[in-house]
Amino acid sequence: MRRLFCAALAALLPLLLERAAAAQGADPRTIIERAITAQGGLENLNRAKASVRKTKGIFPGFFPSDPKDLKFTGESFSDAYDRSKAVLHGNEDNPVELSMAVLGNNGWDAFNGIVLDFDAKRKKQMAIAIHADKVASLISLLKDEGYTLTLLVDTKVKNMAARVIRVRYQGKPDIDLFFDKGTGHLVKTAYQMIDETEKQYYREAYYSRFEEHNPAVEPLKLLKSAKLSVENADLLTFLKDRIPTKDEQEKIDLLIVELGRAAYAAREKASAALRKFGPKAAGALRVALKSNDPEVARRAQLLVDEIAAYGGEAGLVTAVVRLLAVRRPPGTAEALLTYLPRACDDSVLKELKFALASVVEVDKKARAAVEAAMKDADPQCKEAARVVLGDDDGAFLKQPWRRMVIEGITLPMMAQVYRDGHLYLSIETLEMQFYNGFDDALFAKPKE
Repeated sequence: MRRLFCAALAALLPLLLERAAAAQGADPRTIIERAITAQGGLENLNRAKASVRKTKGIFPGFFPSDPKDLKFTGESFSDAYDRSKAVLHGNEDNPVELSMAVLGNNGWDAFNGIVLDFDAKRKKQMAIAIHADKVASLISLLKDEGYTLTLLVDTKVKNMAARVIRVRYQGKPDIDLFFDKGTGHLVKTAYQMIDETEKQYYREAYYSRFEEHNPAVEPLKLLKSAKLSVENADLLTFLKDRIPTKDEQEKIDLLIVELGRAAYAAREKASAALRKFGPKAAGALRVALKSNDPEVARRAQLLVDEIAAYGGEAGLVTAVVRLLAVRRPPGTAEALLTYLPRACDDSVLKELKFALASVVEVDKKARAAVEAAMKDADPQCKEAARVVLGDDDGAFLKQPWRRMVIEGITLPMMAQVYRDGHLYLSIETLEMQFYNGFDDALFAKPKE
């Protein structure tokens, strides 16, 4: 009789918990919607299709034979839900190199150069992890009718009052989501996971130190370290100062012709004179790279490389361009377009186009300026305007690695993962950038 009573109680307890939760007057979808709003809103999260995180962390007792902590730095790449990659670098005490890539139902692991394709056990393990990540992203829970959302009784997470939602999906393990009642943030996930031997364990992940992503942080850091002003007016002046006057342009054009003179001394003199013009000569020299005279092309390449490298010119211009794309002061589009033909190298030229694409998305006046550039006399400006506006059937905008300026997204910068109550991993996000997507080469299996 006692066994029957215990069995009945065990069957009844989940129902009682669900009814008690329902009595609290909360709706699972409302809780999830609030969490999405706390993260920056559905529109922003949908735009954040791909991301790169720079991290550091620790695996306590990582080495079974010699239980040391593995401290690491790393990078992780996420491209929607079907492709991701993580690369971890150990420290001087444990100089290991770990990497993993997930591509849909397949993937590979690499440890110190030894590469292994996912076997059946690993695929099964990663299928659960992918499902859990998709659930934790929250967006799918509101779109896919295959999810069943059940509100459980409130609890505490690290002394914080939390709402709990159990997520069920046919053929997948249940995922419990814990939301801070105060902020609405998702602060914990918990579910049954399997290890490499398919043995089950209880996996808990705690998320903390929520911070709003600021795409201006990295360029600001670089410019300040170079002791350059980051005032909006000075950023625009920075680009303006790299544009030659009409008189200077005429002198530069004549000197480039001199690069092809028969006399060695004349060629050297022209190179030295062009070197003095610095960044102002970059645009004309990049055109000279296509010269039919191999000596002109060769010397132009040397000078372009010098200009881009001197004083970190390419990096500084890129930082200025990225910061302008975030702040968008009046005149940004015009400044970017005017400087564009003078870009010191191809990487800077690409950043200029990325910045223009970001600016025209949110600024009507900037869009009008770019539309006007479709009739610009300079072919480079005209072409840039064309591709930024999608007049190439969107080919440029679809190219991978296009940097996205997304503001207002709030993310947890700290995460701790536990296995059956024991700390397995502690990881901190140091930097994060968003992109429109990545190329296949990023996820390709490395050669041993």
